[in-house]
Amino acid sequence: MKLKYIIALTTLFLTINLSAQKIEIKKTHRGHYGFYQNGNKLTINELVNIMKNNKESYKLMKSARLENYFISSAGLTGSVITGISLGKLLTGKKPNWASIGIGSGLMLSGIIFSKKNIDKRLKAVDIYNNSLSVSSSNFKPKFQIKLNTNAFGLVMSF
Repeated sequence: MKLKYIIALTTLFLTINLSAQKIEIKKTHRGHYGFYQNGNKLTINELVNIMKNNKESYKLMKSARLENYFISSAGLTGSVITGISLGKLLTGKKPNWASIGIGSGLMLSGIIFSKKNIDKRLKAVDIYNNSLSVSSSNFKPKFQIKLNTNAFGLVMSF
């Protein structure tokens, strides 16, 4: 019976330590960042789900995900507005310079806010990774074999 408890505790201990894997950050040749865990590339939604157990990094990554939706929308809208107006210019029609200015402004704001968004994601991953190393370094259980008149057993204290 006690052997079952020992096996269960050992399995739980190994599961917790093996599931808490660090997130790796890799920068591509074009300056983009990729987030990887166990060799698998993670989407922003997967990052949010992984960070649920760390409040601070979860809050930052969730905020970065929401901002990413607005940044992508602004960049796409600006690109479409500018592209349509420049298309008119190329076909010989008179372009609407105001729409080119608005579209360019939207694209530029998307680029600026995208940089801030990447910094926020990097900070969230850094907080998450640091919390893993702190929690795993603080966990130092002591194992002892205890004997009494009826039986013996393995005791884990921390």
